[in-house]
Amino acid sequence: MRHELSELDLYFNPTQYWRDNSYKLELKLPRRVVRCNTLEVLKVDSNCITYPSTSPGVSRVEYLNLPGSKFETCSLPNFSNLKQLKLNLFGCSYLEYVMELLKRTPKLEDLVLDIDFSSWYDEEYEGCVPFEPPDIVPICVVSHLKTVSITQITGHDDQLDMVKYLLRYGEVLRNMTIVTCGILLFKTRHITEEKFQKEILMYPKISNTCDVEVKFENKGVISDRCSDCGSDRLWCPGI
Repeated sequence: MRHELSELDLYFNPTQYWRDNSYKLELKLPRRVVRCNTLEVLKVDSNCITYPSTSPGVSRVEYLNLPGSKFETCSLPNFSNLKQLKLNLFGCSYLEYVMELLKRTPKLEDLVLDIDFSSWYDEEYEGCVPFEPPDIVPICVVSHLKTVSITQITGHDDQLDMVKYLLRYGEVLRNMTIVTCGILLFKTRHITEEKFQKEILMYPKISNTCDVEVKFENKGVISDRCSDCGSDRLWCPGI
């Protein structure tokens, strides 16, 4: 690129893409952006932007913010210098995507997973692929990952299996923060906040210095009944 670009924030979310499944819009991130040697911060908020499948990797990027599950895992570049990663996750089939990114970020230190739990009410969660850990533990998990934050966790088994995995192999992990609300836990696991917290704190961890914190933020939880299907819907604008 002609100018020394250090930070790029892309926002493009056409609503028709979500409402009409027959409308397939896909925009590829230009290769010259991916190859920019001065780029350090990349934020993408889009439901239709993908990466070039043969991109060489964004070697200079240290902070990355992406919408989860909107990219094909095979199209993701290698982020060799990435230290901070934030993923906004939708639906329920996103753990493969998360693990694939961990493989491609060998120096990652800070991981934030922000789950949009309202989206899985539109899907059959039972039909989603369960969490399957990779054959080889990602380098970042073993040697670099220090902090993990998971917000709006719903308490489904695949999510908790991922939590167990990160605690089991995160040798230098210092802090893991899990944020949820009691209504979600009751709907998905039929347990109280206290029981859920006790369950999480009993997970084995390899790092002796890792502090696990479970937060409950029920303030602002809204519940109503869908007029079309009759099911209960929840959202937590306060989280």
